[in-house]
Amino acid sequence: MCPACQGALATNIHWSEGVLGCAAALLAFLLQQLLSGAVQPGSGFFMLMGAVMAAMVALAVFFHFRYWRHWQRYKPYVSP
Repeated sequence: MCPACQGALATNIHWSEGVLGCAAALLAFLLQQLLSGAVQPGSGFFMLMGAVMAAMVALAVFFHFRYWRHWQRYKPYVSP
């Protein structure tokens, strides 16, 4: 609810939030494989997990300063 006009609001999701969500899903999948015992954890697996985490942090910092900092989080709701 908009405090100024009392109108309905909808979230305004940026495309980059989906990109970061895909990277988080990949990390969650790797963690699930590790915890379920489906893989034998070796140094290469942990390096892959570390690389995915580092890429997520780099993406989050980049997207924050490039897009999200000034992105309008809500927009007026338009019924379909």
